[in-house]
Amino acid sequence: MADMSTQKLSVLDLCVKRSGFLRGAQLGEFVALWTIAASALGRDISIEDVSAWWGKGLPNRTAYRRLSRFKEAFPEFDTPQPLADLILAQVHDTLDRRDARDLAAAPLDFGPVAVA
Repeated sequence: MADMSTQKLSVLDLCVKRSGFLRGAQLGEFVALWTIAASALGRDISIEDVSAWWGKGLPNRTAYRRLSRFKEAFPEFDTPQPLADLILAQVHDTLDRRDARDLAAAPLDFGPVAVA
């Protein structure tokens, strides 16, 4: 059996693993949106930054609700920024050509996060 710490998962697979299919799909999208905004702004970001960057595409109430669900699924993190950092380290050179769906489906190495 393969070592889970080296198994590549998509953001979507990781989120579904942590919170089930429906919430996992929403969380996968949220992590992807966070990652894209962080890349565009070129720094670690806050929930307010994500909501402002996406504008009407991610209203404040929705952003805060998704952040709350994220914290339930990933209690070791306050925000998706640590996951965004892992993602950006692996796909930064191609991020500008990806939309949120492509990013959420890309196979990535999440290391110990994947086995938690």
